Amino acid sequence: MPSPPLFADLHCHSTHSDGTLSPIELVEEAWRKGIKLLSLTDHDCLSGLPEAANEANRLGIDFIPGIELSARYKGGNLHILGYGFDPHNALLNQALAQFQLERAQRNAKMLRKLQAFGLEVTLEEFLEVAGPSASPGRPHAARLLVEKGYCPDLQAAFAHYLSPGKPGFVPKYNFEPAAAIKLLHQAGGKAVLAHPCTLNRTAQSLTQYVDRLKASGLDGVEAYNSAHHPEEAAHYLALAQELGLWITGGSDYHGANKKNVELGEWQPRQMIPFNWISPHIASGAS
Repeated sequence: MPSPPLFADLHCHSTHSDGTLSPIELVEEAWRKGIKLLSLTDHDCLSGLPEAANEANRLGIDFIPGIELSARYKGGNLHILGYGFDPHNALLNQALAQFQLERAQRNAKMLRKLQAFGLEVTLEEFLEVAGPSASPGRPHAARLLVEKGYCPDLQAAFAHYLSPGKPGFVPKYNFEPAAAIKLLHQAGGKAVLAHPCTLNRTAQSLTQYVDRLKASGLDGVEAYNSAHHPEEAAHYLALAQELGLWITGGSDYHGANKKNVELGEWQPRQMIPFNWISPHIASGAS
């Protein structure tokens, strides 16, 4: 009999950033779905990696240390995925500690703005909602607004209070793109452009921009992501091949915070095959 297909997911989030499953629960879900290669890529933090790595080892899942870094960009959202780095690297941890300090200051300012607008929300309530997250931010503020009855759902919270131009919005501290890539390389890792669709560029402009990121050391492109339509994925695959960049894929799973996204799937009921991931990235698994 032929062997069962092997699947991968190199983009997912736990309660240590803005997901709803703990690192252990996330790995257990991956095992149930037949995922062979997994990376936990929490936003701007590493705190969930030890639990996830230990559970993956117990269940026989190849695990790659991962992270999703927020990078400075106008006109859209730029995130850089990091893979296969040393989680104990001093430079990486120092940079993330500064990032978390900036994030804490931003959160306090965001809550003060919501209070000034007449909403009864406190920092203590916000931190309670955030729970174990090492990177609390707008998603947790949105959950607080829903829990307190100010908004019917998370989308409304962002639309009315937390998006640019709204009463509670505060700009986020981000890494410079080249600095984020360099930081990951200094820690022994690889840097991959997450969900290129969020850059909001035309095909020609995207190629030019990704080529500039490549000049700064970018290693790969996330061609397969739940935010991509099949024709977009085909374009990003061709772009990566044209520029000689590696290819990755991930669901961008957040648990109940993204109810239409399932772990391991880049399209509904379409898993990400293991062999779609460039071997250079997969070789970083433990």
